[in-house]
Amino acid sequence: MVWSKGKGRTWEDEGYIVKEKYNIYCKGRLIHSNLTEDQYFETMGDLSRDFYETGSPNPDDLKTEMLKDEPSLYDNRELLNE
Repeated sequence: MVWSKGKGRTWEDEGYIVKEKYNIYCKGRLIHSNLTEDQYFETMGDLSRDFYETGSPNPDDLKTEMLKDEPSLYDNRELLNE
């Protein structure tokens, strides 16, 4: 399926699931890559705890990059719950 710019349609409009992946950088250096959303939030929680306990890494030094996976018609988590 090809989408042309400006039509306002998204993969989600057609029922596709687009899963994001995340990379985390500290001071410009990649420290975690290709994380799922759950892994990303768990990692950010760990980094927050580390900052609270040790003062490092400073949140100002962290950057998140969000990557879009290829769209798929089915979300495996939904299929397992049925």
